[in-house]
Amino acid sequence: MPKLADKTVFLIVLFLVLTSVGQEELEEGVKKPDFPELTTKDGRILRNAFVTAVEPDALLIRHEGGLARISLFELSPEIQARYDFDPVNALKVYQKNLEIDRERRKAQLLEAEKYRADAEKAQATRETLQMAKNEWIPVEATVSKITEAGALIHARRITMVPTKVRSTLGFLNDGPPERVLEPFSPGAVLLKDPPLTLKRGDLWKGYLNPVPDSFVIDPASGLPTIPAHSGATLSP
Repeated sequence: MPKLADKTVFLIVLFLVLTSVGQEELEEGVKKPDFPELTTKDGRILRNAFVTAVEPDALLIRHEGGLARISLFELSPEIQARYDFDPVNALKVYQKNLEIDRERRKAQLLEAEKYRADAEKAQATRETLQMAKNEWIPVEATVSKITEAGALIHARRITMVPTKVRSTLGFLNDGPPERVLEPFSPGAVLLKDPPLTLKRGDLWKGYLNPVPDSFVIDPASGLPTIPAHSGATLSP
């Protein structure tokens, strides 16, 4: 019996020792926060704050409320000294980051403005094309020259002529319309605001305003005899 009692006592002591060691290892494995409470100069408190990164002018913090970037200028001299804070260098970094942020916001504003302008231009193009389909003349044209004023083109009016087809029984029925090209103008005309990709020798398809907006100088005669027409390009 005494031997059994001694064995029981030994097992109890061993259990307590192992439990104590395990608890100590568990406590050592849990990382303590760098700051149980981190208070900024303006009174803001971050609880259970872990410093995840140190920058020349700031600390990146993970805390109970989430993530934060705290300027070292906002912290106490003791904390600044702890992280070797150099206010002169920090100010240079801050000014550089401020300039980078300013340029980024400027680029974003320019991009937004460009997007808005492109959207307005696309909408205007769609509206012009819709109007042109109803009121202007469908043409196809060969580009002979690109000038500062526009594209010099030789345009041909597209006309759909009705046709008749004789059936096997000898009756004349309406057939598919025939596409006929006729000169739009006796000579070359100027297409105003042509697509930027248009070049000499290209075939342009779209609609031309039958009434010229103005006349431009003909290099051959030196006289303003070339009619300039507004046009609407057909989508590819």
